[in-house]
Amino acid sequence: MAKTLSGLALLAVPLLGAATEVHGLDFHRSFLRFELDPARTGSNNVSRRRLMSSLTIEDVQSKVTSRYYLGVACRAEDVYGSKNRGQLFLSPGYEFYAVFASDSILFGRKQTPYRPQNSSMSLSSGLKSLDISLRSGKFSVLSNAAEIQQASHAGIPLQARVSYQMQGRTISLEFPIDIMNTVAGTNKFQGTAGPVLVPSKSWQAKAGLDHLRRAHIVFKSLDEFELVEEAVTSVGIFLGKTEVMDYREINQYKGQVVLLSER
Repeated sequence: MAKTLSGLALLAVPLLGAATEVHGLDFHRSFLRFELDPARTGSNNVSRRRLMSSLTIEDVQSKVTSRYYLGVACRAEDVYGSKNRGQLFLSPGYEFYAVFASDSILFGRKQTPYRPQNSSMSLSSGLKSLDISLRSGKFSVLSNAAEIQQASHAGIPLQARVSYQMQGRTISLEFPIDIMNTVAGTNKFQGTAGPVLVPSKSWQAKAGLDHLRRAHIVFKSLDEFELVEEAVTSVGIFLGKTEVMDYREINQYKGQVVLLSER
């Protein structure tokens, strides 16, 4: 069943040992949809994007909460072939992704050489309509390596909720697991997913994409994890030197990893 924004309580991270059955976001059936305002943009295109991850940031003292949703990325396209170029993909191209934030959308571009062209649209600046469909599903909490291995070997879809503290804020992530490695007869497991959306260490609510990062996450226990975050780096030498955006900044965190299996 589709959930409106009032369904955001689904993002609360349960404590280990809580009820076996919990509700979580069904990312494969949750979507961001926006319609451009033709009077402002010259287009009446309607775009729907599947969600990849969610991010909740709560200030510990003020209790002010900010929520974001990362949509799937795509390569730059000539939508509907309107430029009569004979091809739909642009070349040179770039990666294009969208982040939903309250009543607006933040757009990011990943280009080589790196040229930041982040932008935003809201209902007062370019959008005719904007909505997000959050659909929930039932999940079971996996509390140990044996349960994780059993669910993984059975081919059951897995999901994770991760929470940690950073500079007086509680950060909560939710996302589907892309890869789960296990070794039968041992307590070994290692899960990987990405990209997910995370705040930079200089995060400010009004800073938009400048203070948000995409990252890949990896963990082999339920109390710590690593993020490799996007960062600008220089490649080449002398006249051939350029800047690219790449996943290269590795940070380790203590926190809580809650693994869920679809019921």
